[in-house]
Formats: sequence, structure tokens, C-alpha cells
Amino acid sequence: MQPRASLIDLAVQYQIDLISIEVLKGLVKDLQSKGIAMYLADVHMPVREFGQRAGLLEIIGKDYIYPTVDAAVRFLEAADE
Repeated sequence: MQPRASLIDLAVQYQIDLISIEVLKGLVKDLQSKGIAMYLADVHMPVREFGQRAGLLEIIGKDYIYPTVDAAVRFLEAADE
């Protein structure tokens, strides 16, 4: 059985560089092509702002970003029901 979602916890990430953004964008596109959604959790404002400017959030979608891992997991579990 193939996973339907991937979740990255960015709680300890207060900065992100362009190379990391490009890697994440490639990962998101690859997963999406396989029908797997990418979710982000606990994205600090500097990372969120840079991700917005660099186009990462446009690819992921704002509805796929959660304030905590717990909130993301609860959403994913509810979606399975």
C-alpha cells in the first residue's frame, strides 16, 4: 500500500536557504506526481516568508501547512475515516 501523505516537521528550522527550498520543491513535485500529498508542520515565520517568496508555498498549498505536527496528524487521521 502506497502512502498518501508525507509530513515534514520544521519546528527546529528557523532559517532556510534557496538550495533547500529547491530540493523541497522537487520533492513535493515528485510526491505529487505519485499521488502523495506533502504537509508541513510548525513552520516558523522566517521560513514561511522565504518559502512564499521562493514559490514553495505555492507548490505545496497553504492548506497543507499546519501549526503543529499534532494538528496535521489529527487532520490526516480524520481524513482517513
